Amino acid sequence: MRFLRVYFAVFISLGALLSCSEFLTPQGVISAPYNGQTVRGIQTILVTPPDTMLVDSVYIYINFQFETLMTTSPYQYEWDTRLLTNGWCYISVEVNDQLGGLPVTDVIQVKVDNI
Repeated sequence: MRFLRVYFAVFISLGALLSCSEFLTPQGVISAPYNGQTVRGIQTILVTPPDTMLVDSVYIYINFQFETLMTTSPYQYEWDTRLLTNGWCYISVEVNDQLGGLPVTDVIQVKVDNI
């Protein structure tokens, strides 16, 4: 019976720990374009960090190659899709906070179609 009480207490404590929002990675950092969207011409990439994050820097990557660094809000970038060949490509972001916490990342895939 003592074992069950200890096990139950650990289980409840672990559940409380895992339910704290600061331990969960926020999703949906790339606000525009959306995953699966067809893009052409000049496309605005909009990054919306979590409200609770004190942003230090935002890195944007196109096809996992560095594209730009932003340090002031609004975190948006005018991306010229005409510099790429038509087809699927990845947009990824890394948002770093001022407190040195783990970066928040997001990756989407869009289809470039410059007719």
